[in-house]
Amino acid sequence: MGEPGEPLASYLGRQLARIREERGLRQQDIAAKFADLGIPWTRNTVATFEIGRRTVTLEEALLLCAAYDVPLAQVMKKEPETWIQVGPLRLTAHTVGSTLAGGTAQELLSTPALRSTLKFVPVVSPTEAERRAARRLKVSVARVVTASEELWHGRRLEAERDRRVEKAGAGEDPATLRALRGHVTRQLLDELGESLQRKQKK
Repeated sequence: MGEPGEPLASYLGRQLARIREERGLRQQDIAAKFADLGIPWTRNTVATFEIGRRTVTLEEALLLCAAYDVPLAQVMKKEPETWIQVGPLRLTAHTVGSTLAGGTAQELLSTPALRSTLKFVPVVSPTEAERRAARRLKVSVARVVTASEELWHGRRLEAERDRRVEKAGAGEDPATLRALRGHVTRQLLDELGESLQRKQKK
């Protein structure tokens, strides 16, 4: 089957970043569009997404394309021959784009790996940060997600981290941002741990 394809989030972020730059928009402009929709994405959130370090749900992908004013199917077809990793599947960007544009998706449906995993599709699409938090706190990812949303008014771990990093005003120096993100993440994990402990005592 060959080498793994480019992660879907990485491909999508890379293409939308290029579209944004071609249109002369800043990451802050995209964050402002999300704010208008009542979604707490900051410039830092947009930057993290564009470099492929944030797992994106289908809902977020659709909203992103609305913010960048481009159809998702069109974004996927920007580099039609690029191989993309979609779960267990390695598909061309053209195949994914055609499916989104209303194709029959026969290539996807005829793939044994997809048929064997359909029944195990999770309700929640966890991010890598949430997986790491679950391992550290020794709870399920679902509990991390639920506790985060309850604790931070509907925001999940990465959204709350990005909000606090943006509020701290660390600037755009990569090293400073990494250090601040690490510090904020440790704070959030402590808060999550305390919240989960309180629930256990009830």
